[in-house]
Amino acid sequence: MTRARWLTRRVCLAALACVGASVIACAPKGGTRARVPRGSVTGRAAAAVGDSGIFASPVHPYDVRPVIPHADAESAAVAMGYREAPSVQDLTVPYYHNIPTERRRFCGRSYYVRPVLAMPDTTVVRSATLNDWMMWAPTWVMSICDDQGLPRSSVYLTDVPPGLRVRQGPGPRDVPELVLESGTFPHIGHSPSEKRAHWDEDIGLTPESAVKTVAALLEKTGAHVADVPAAFMTVSLLDPQPPVIRTPRIWGDLPMCPHWRLTLDRPVTLRGTVSARVARTRTVYVARGKRCRGAPLMQIPAPAQPTTVPFMYVVSHVARSGSPSVKPPDPELRWTTLRPVEPLWFEDARLER
Repeated sequence: MTRARWLTRRVCLAALACVGASVIACAPKGGTRARVPRGSVTGRAAAAVGDSGIFASPVHPYDVRPVIPHADAESAAVAMGYREAPSVQDLTVPYYHNIPTERRRFCGRSYYVRPVLAMPDTTVVRSATLNDWMMWAPTWVMSICDDQGLPRSSVYLTDVPPGLRVRQGPGPRDVPELVLESGTFPHIGHSPSEKRAHWDEDIGLTPESAVKTVAALLEKTGAHVADVPAAFMTVSLLDPQPPVIRTPRIWGDLPMCPHWRLTLDRPVTLRGTVSARVARTRTVYVARGKRCRGAPLMQIPAPAQPTTVPFMYVVSHVARSGSPSVKPPDPELRWTTLRPVEPLWFEDARLER
């Protein structure tokens, strides 16, 4: 195979021969695609929606400058999608090689999910845990479809200097492949479609559904969404697990189920349903419940927010002699603190009458 650039700008896919492998069952798209209600947006939000009622893709705030360009992230996502496609072994070559029996392509929409914790000093914290990077770094989220346009997987790729590239072979049956650079962690993963029947199309919650939720709840105020919704990671607090883990720790949920931050063109008065606190604000959030289930809910930040959070990471060691016969030391658990850059905890809110 020839080696292309570390990420191809576009992946040219030739027709793949179907050799009788069974097709993976795909969860059907749930319901009708949500659209932004007419008259509910203004300013940048209105410009991004246009007449379609759907935010232009990729969906990210105007001030975002991705490290990985969208086209490159798309190519990596397609290659990742092929890893989960049904396939058969190619018996015409002397080495082990699979031939996918279904094609994969970009579904057409992608989202940029921002972190809620500041990036640590990576010269000190060198974690190989994907969940860590999903909390520390912004993440591309995009859906990969089959030829019929049905989503098969949602791929997430952290927007940091990549430890992978895409290789496209010259053969008519070659498909894009992810190639990992030596000594790096790829920071890419996926969620199969069958696990997200309750999601909003190809993501846990679309920005259109978030705007629709707020527009219905705030209709009497005359408030409009004034900027493109911004997606942020959702995190949870895990209880201690003695004797190894003795303090609470923060854990990031999948980036495919984000909080959406909506900026309004005027302040509204809301009341928290737990704290009963009254807030006059132009910023509201929308999210689904636990495990990304249930109807979208309008939220405001909880009154108590931490200034730092404890975070645990794993440090692996290698044998000093360099001999493969010498067992390396056991991995070491280390702790640090991270600074929140967005609210971590939320409560549901209702319009104060």
